[in-house]
Amino acid sequence: MVSFQQQPTHTTREPFLMVDGDLSPGTYRFQLVVEDALGNRSLPDEQEVTVLRSGVVPRPPVLLPRPGRPVVDNPPPSL
Repeated sequence: MVSFQQQPTHTTREPFLMVDGDLSPGTYRFQLVVEDALGNRSLPDEQEVTVLRSGVVPRPPVLLPRPGRPVVDNPPPSL
């Protein structure tokens, strides 16, 4: 795992990057540059990532039945 608090730039040969949980809640911009075996470098690609505070989990919407109709999770297949 890497820590962006200690070193903001990381180089790896792997196609992924495991990030330590030391990022404070907020929105971060990550930039990726890929280099091939001949040393050719790609144009930078950026992606924004939002870090939520621990314990915040989005909840699915609550299904409320309409009067006279039950809520069915798995409706039976049509014949």
